[in-house]
Amino acid sequence: MRQDPFIVQIESGLNRPLAAELFEQCAADLLRANFPTLVPVRGGNDYGFDGAIADNAGEAFPLIVTTAQQAIENLTRNLKRYKEQGGTRRKAVFATSRKLTPRRRENLSKRAREFGFTLVQIYDQDAIANLLYGSPHWCKELLGLSGSPSALSHVPKTARPLIPDRQLIGRDVEFEWLRSTEGDKLIVGQPGSGKTYILHELASQKLGLFVVSEDQTAIANAIREQKPLAVFVDDAGGELKLIANLKYLRSTINAHFSIVAACWPSDEAHVAQQLDPRDANSRHLHPLTRDQIVEVVKQAGLEGPNELVRYIVDQAVGLPGLAITLARHCLEGPLRKVVRGSALKREFLRLVKPTSKGNTEAILAGFSVGGEAGIEMSVVAEALDIPLPEVRNTLTRLAMGGVIVDSSHMRPYRRYSGERAIAVQPAILRYALVRDVFFSGLTSLPKQILNELIDQAHSIAEVAETVMGVSVYDGDIPETLLQDLVERAGDVETFRRYVSIGRRQAQWILERHPEMILDVGASALGSAPMEAIPLLLKAAVTAPRLLHRGDSEPLRLIERWTFSGKPGTGEALYRRHIVLESAIRWLNHGGDIDIAMSASCIAVSPAYKVTAIDPGAGNTFTTTTGLLTPDEIRQLQSLWDKLVRTIPSRDDLSWAPIFNALDCWASPQSLLPSLNEEKHAETCQAISEVAVEVVEVLASLAHGKSAVSLRLMDYIEVTGAKAYSEINEIMSLFCPDRDGLDWRASSRRRDRNLSQLASNWHKRPSEQVVAEVTAIAQEALQAGITTHPWMISFYEKLSWLVENSVPWCWSLINQNAHAKYVAPFLQRAVADSIQGWTEVTFACLEKPEYQVLVVRLALEDPDLEPRLFPGAFALVAHFPEDIEELCRRGLLPLNVLRLLLEHEDNYVAIGAARGEWRSDPYGRVRESVSESWRLAVLRYGTKESFIEESFKVDFDLARSWLLARMKDDPSTYLLPHPRKTDGTFIVALQVQNANSRASLLSELAELASQQYHYEHTNQGWATLIVGDSRELQRQLLKDDRLRDCHLAPLRRYVSDENHIDLDAIWEQFALLAFGEGYTAEQIFTATLPNAYSSSGSESALYSVWSDDFEKLLSHEEYVIQQVGELGHQWTKKERDKLAEEERLEATYGRS
Repeated sequence: MRQDPFIVQIESGLNRPLAAELFEQCAADLLRANFPTLVPVRGGNDYGFDGAIADNAGEAFPLIVTTAQQAIENLTRNLKRYKEQGGTRRKAVFATSRKLTPRRRENLSKRAREFGFTLVQIYDQDAIANLLYGSPHWCKELLGLSGSPSALSHVPKTARPLIPDRQLIGRDVEFEWLRSTEGDKLIVGQPGSGKTYILHELASQKLGLFVVSEDQTAIANAIREQKPLAVFVDDAGGELKLIANLKYLRSTINAHFSIVAACWPSDEAHVAQQLDPRDANSRHLHPLTRDQIVEVVKQAGLEGPNELVRYIVDQAVGLPGLAITLARHCLEGPLRKVVRGSALKREFLRLVKPTSKGNTEAILAGFSVGGEAGIEMSVVAEALDIPLPEVRNTLTRLAMGGVIVDSSHMRPYRRYSGERAIAVQPAILRYALVRDVFFSGLTSLPKQILNELIDQAHSIAEVAETVMGVSVYDGDIPETLLQDLVERAGDVETFRRYVSIGRRQAQWILERHPEMILDVGASALGSAPMEAIPLLLKAAVTAPRLLHRGDSEPLRLIERWTFSGKPGTGEALYRRHIVLESAIRWLNHGGDIDIAMSASCIAVSPAYKVTAIDPGAGNTFTTTTGLLTPDEIRQLQSLWDKLVRTIPSRDDLSWAPIFNALDCWASPQSLLPSLNEEKHAETCQAISEVAVEVVEVLASLAHGKSAVSLRLMDYIEVTGAKAYSEINEIMSLFCPDRDGLDWRASSRRRDRNLSQLASNWHKRPSEQVVAEVTAIAQEALQAGITTHPWMISFYEKLSWLVENSVPWCWSLINQNAHAKYVAPFLQRAVADSIQGWTEVTFACLEKPEYQVLVVRLALEDPDLEPRLFPGAFALVAHFPEDIEELCRRGLLPLNVLRLLLEHEDNYVAIGAARGEWRSDPYGRVRESVSESWRLAVLRYGTKESFIEESFKVDFDLARSWLLARMKDDPSTYLLPHPRKTDGTFIVALQVQNANSRASLLSELAELASQQYHYEHTNQGWATLIVGDSRELQRQLLKDDRLRDCHLAPLRRYVSDENHIDLDAIWEQFALLAFGEGYTAEQIFTATLPNAYSSSGSESALYSVWSDDFEKLLSHEEYVIQQVGELGHQWTKKERDKLAEEERLEATYGRS
């Protein structure tokens, strides 16, 4: 095939030396078709640009044009000069008369990014040639060419922009089909689905040419001269006569070319009839997936931000042509027109044939009121007073254009009448239609029509979403209407969307529904942070703690919002000021000190952290972490100053949040691992300056607070601050060692010092010592230090030195000390029979926090005090772990152990049984309690390793245990999964011989005859008992009492590789079932997994199953072949159905 002679002449002309200034004028004039606001700038080379493109987003951005061979040098020089001259825009368009390879194009984009620019588009020789092809004036002026272009061209006639060097995305299969299939072909797709681009790619590879003329003679001459392999007829629905003429020409001039037509779905039948292709020679274009549309948008030159890319993906609904149009509008013109939906509405309505527009916009708007849920056709027809046939005809036409949705990815809203609701897509088109039809001033339709449509809609929440969208995109919506719809909807998502509109809306929701703060908090922070933060702080007081004190979901919402303020934009500092001021104000009005301090410490962090969801399918999250700019970091000093001014006036202050905040200042690498002192010298210097100042101020405030001073020592050392920390030696005995010390030597030293302290204090009044030690613990707790392990050690040492331990018990109890602090003194009092021990013991019995002490004492010695044991034994169900420990250590008398094994509480009984089994010697149960131990095991369910161990040495116990489980109350017992059950069942069955299993199967049959179990429970037991035994399966099939279970052992379960294991055992069971009169259909149904989990897509899983069943088709037994055929066909059908559902989800997102 010969290329269009005229395009060859143009390319040849561009390869000759050109007048640079004339080419600049030509490029500016030609590119105005893509950038309507472009104006040439003569002599602009001195300022770094040759043209200026306005987009209503600041000053115009530059067009750079060159004829130079070294394009990258020209780009570099111009961008540098533009910045030096004070240019503020950071995007540009580049045009050259030279050819560019993909590598050179990427190098140009990379160089622009190095200067902080985005190249919106690069136009090289091919792109310029295509533009010149349609401009006789510039062909003559620039290249001296005159003449008419050929009637066949590699460039299509299209209103959509053609992106230079654009790769085909998501259409590889269709492209290969077009390239390799012989004969005439028909490609069918909605407007914007990429039909023209596929044909354009074929043309660029010299596999065909577009018909761009209506002159039959010119077409015939072009076919003779260029000898195309294929002739492309775009938008063939309106070109039926052209197709007929091409077929006539092909036969009369003896030409050898195929006709490739592209059309809408609505025109398919007519075009196919005219073309008369074989069925195999037509192909439909499905919408692309969201991830593929992201690629299309980025290839069109729009790299971000993610929110804008996601917005375009949402509106493009899988149509690449529409995605390119919207992306180009964003790059070339006012973004506002795209966001408001004007461009989209114009794009869709452009596709409606002029003769049929009529009431189209009003009809679309009527359905749009219902949102994604839609409204029935009859309701819209009645409300608009338009005949139902006209509405139906309009919908039929628009559905083919992709505007109307009635497909499986939409929720099936139906009324009782059974009439299906119709919806308009995408959402932004709904907003634009409703705005222009119902809220456009004097030209609006009457409000009663809107009210009727609202009342008849399926979902008020969907109506509210649509009307809110209209409000956001410049619709003049009465606020009372919005508020009424929001209240009527009453769901969280509607509230959240309303809050996100603006501050006034957020205030209205928060005033009326403050209890919704956690549900709408993230949106409220964006719209009305000063109103949201106090409510979140209040909610944090009672919110569940997540990881540590001061960590709760309300505070995490505040942190995420604060840290996501982008550095260098002013937003990061603005958010921190609001958080700090709100927290301090809330504290001064009676707020909780710990919550207020935790929020305040968020405000003084230099961290930046934002998590973004990918704009495509939304399956990946990207978390970006870093630090504020050096200047912003220094400005945080003033926030620290505000924070520390609240410290001296509060004795109840917890310092833990302050130290958490200091951590990132002392170790900023925890926020930014790549932080390098040489590479990021200014940032490191700013952090160091603020950290030193803050640590020195905090050290001055910590005088008299040993625990705080102790913690500050590490920060003083790391930051190099000039500060002194005064540490109380006694306090240091109860605090963890500093990092870097030899812990073994330190532990021995601490033990000696605690012993010495106990020796020094044992003669002091108990209440003084307890009060002082408690004060140490409280002070340490305020500093975020745990003292518990060393407190236990100290009180244990002290208990052996005091003369009378009873007063010490009382002092500790009165201070609400931990039970482990009281324990050594109480044990000493009991052991020495010190007067008053009984009073202490009975007092502990009345206090839940000390009851465990009495329970342990009474169980170890039931004769200690006759009145004590009954009360203590009544409490054992609260302390199963202590029961197990006492049994494991062999501390209980046998009569007490027996009582515990026979206790009515299963957890107590099994805890005692577990402890006895694990006592010394391990795995031995004493004779005198063996029967009680056995009964405890038989009462218990599953998931106990010690029971499994016992089964391996006691076959009869395992069998009895299985019978006990088989006879458990069916309303409370759930049999584990036959193939994924816990080890207790598996081990119990593994130790059973064939006779025992046969006996168990008979027991199951007897229970089944009494209808004791649910059917699925019987089936599970039958599967477990039969296992892989042919004899047991034969016994099962012969027992009519277990008829519902006959085929249960055939059930297959999905392997880790997603296969159905149709192994030799299954084949044997299937043949046995067939021999007993079961059909192939019944065997297949019984074989299919009824519950499974797998990795990957569900359609891929069914594809694997299809292969598994297909392997049975060659089996020597006919019934196995039949099962294979049934399985193969069924799984293929399910696979295709699931694949279509997955495609719709990938295209439209998750509903």
